[in-house]
Amino acid sequence: MTSEFIRAATPDDAPHLVRFFVWAGDGLPDLVWAGMAAPGQSIDDVGLERAMRDEGSFSYRNAHVIEVNGVVEAGLVAYRLPSEPGPIGPDVPAPFVPLQ
Repeated sequence: MTSEFIRAATPDDAPHLVRFFVWAGDGLPDLVWAGMAAPGQSIDDVGLERAMRDEGSFSYRNAHVIEVNGVVEAGLVAYRLPSEPGPIGPDVPAPFVPLQ
């Protein structure tokens, strides 16, 4: 019998969230994270740091995962946007500006 359920993500799910984000991002996360990486830091390390943080749009706190038979198989990152658009902050990576 297959068991499936949706649950809130935890910091332990960060590697899964990074994997799903990279798959869905069609190269955009790699481009952005490469620009954020410290010398010697991999883009996956940057993604993990971001997914494990408590705040920010790409955070485990804004994510849910789907487990099938105890294995994380899918994820969703979603968060409420303001009702009125505001100025784009300096911390928004340039490739994301047009998406804002």
